Amino acid sequence: MQAAAKLNRLPDGLRFPKDLGERISFEPDRRRLVYQGFMSKGSYDRLRACSADAEYQRALEQLFRDSASQDATHPRAIRVGIWGLAATCVVGAGFICWHWFKERAPAPDGRLSAPPHQSSPSPASAVVADNHTSAQPEH
Repeated sequence: MQAAAKLNRLPDGLRFPKDLGERISFEPDRRRLVYQGFMSKGSYDRLRACSADAEYQRALEQLFRDSASQDATHPRAIRVGIWGLAATCVVGAGFICWHWFKERAPAPDGRLSAPPHQSSPSPASAVVADNHTSAQPEH
């Protein structure tokens, strides 16, 4: 992955940091500044401190933006995103299955429990319960 920006000339006396020398270069015949790979904010700040030349600063800013946008569409980044989505789906499906089986687990006496929407008493059983309580003698 490579980003390039128009730059007519390198500022006088500009020296790139040695550890970034393999990543950034100037192509005088094509009049462009080139950066290999993703440019971190730290690398951008260090390269920016190399010169206050306005044209160099603009080219460097373009390289910084372009290297970040290319990294987001890089095939490896896309693969990582797809695997992340797949893992999320598997975890979600596992949670749904666990919850479903937990709701239908047998009671301690061995009977299957009713789903939550069927556990409330029916109107007929409520009437029977009222008759039993009203038949008790009062003290």
